[in-house]
Amino acid sequence: MSVSATASDIANMGVSEALVDGEIQPVTPGQTPGQQSGDQGGYRPLKVVQESLAHGGVRASYGAISPAFLVAFNPVDPKADEDGLVAMPNVDLAAELLNLGIAQRAYEASLKVVETEEEMSGSLLDALN
Repeated sequence: MSVSATASDIANMGVSEALVDGEIQPVTPGQTPGQQSGDQGGYRPLKVVQESLAHGGVRASYGAISPAFLVAFNPVDPKADEDGLVAMPNVDLAAELLNLGIAQRAYEASLKVVETEEEMSGSLLDALN
């Protein structure tokens, strides 16, 4: 789940949205800002939210990063307003790469637990024979 959210954030970190009157408004192909419904589309960065359960264990779910967009200066972007401003997803590349490393280490640790359990079960069966 963590790898999926991180990969999605990294893949979409360059997706810009248009600004209208200082507010973020997505632009759908064939439409101009202001023609949209109240629902803002576009990419929304994700994070994984983990919570401990009362009976033990952990539950993970996707959550939204807030604010979803940051205003950036990019006058060459076709979606830039007259001041050269666009809305960019609030994605921190360093944090996303760190999340990938943490997910990799967690996977490696889980794999080591399974391998150790398998060795112990094999040793127990050998001792019983």
